[in-house]
Amino acid sequence: MAASKKREKPESKLPRNLVRLIGKNAADLRKIFLATEKIKKRLLRYGKKMKGDELVGGIGEVYGKIFLEKYFSEKGKLVEENLEYDLTTGRRRVSIKTRKGRGTGWQQTSAIPEIKGKDRPTHLMFIHLDDDYQPLEVWLYPWKEVQDRAKKHRVRRQHRSFIFMVKPKQDQRFMLYGKPQKDFGLPA
Repeated sequence: MAASKKREKPESKLPRNLVRLIGKNAADLRKIFLATEKIKKRLLRYGKKMKGDELVGGIGEVYGKIFLEKYFSEKGKLVEENLEYDLTTGRRRVSIKTRKGRGTGWQQTSAIPEIKGKDRPTHLMFIHLDDDYQPLEVWLYPWKEVQDRAKKHRVRRQHRSFIFMVKPKQDQRFMLYGKPQKDFGLPA
C-alpha cells in the first residue's frame, strides 16, 4: 500500500494541485501581504505593534481605542501584551475581543484567561467586523456582566479559560455602535 510505504526522505516537489492553487492565488496573496504590512505601519502610529498575522485583533484594538475615546471623551492608551486588558482610559481597563465575518461563531470571544483577580479588566469591548474589516457592531460590557455570563472553556476535561457569548438581541443596552436587533419572538 502506498499509504504505509516508508519514506526515507522528505518529498522535494510540491503536489501539482498545490502548485496550481498557489499559482492561481500568488498575486492576490502578495497583495494581501503588502496591504497587511502597510496597515501594520499605520496602526503603529496608534501605539499598536502587531506580531505575525494579527490583523483582526490589531484592527479591533485600534478601533476600540477610537470608540472609547469618543464615548468617554478621554484619551485611551493601548497597553503591553502581558496584561489581561488591552486599553486604559481614565480608570477603566478594557479587554477588547474582535471577530470578523458573519459565519457561525462570531458571537463567541476568544479565550479569557481569568475573570476574577485584582488586575482584571473593568470592561469587555466586543467588536464585530464585516469581512472587509468594517465595524458592524460594538458592545461595551461592565466586567460584572462578563463574570456573571462567562462559561468555563474545557480542553480534555481540564479548565483552560472562559468564553463569553454576545447575545445581540438581549445585549442592546450594551451596544455602542450598530443597528439594534429586532426580536420577532423567535427562539434564539
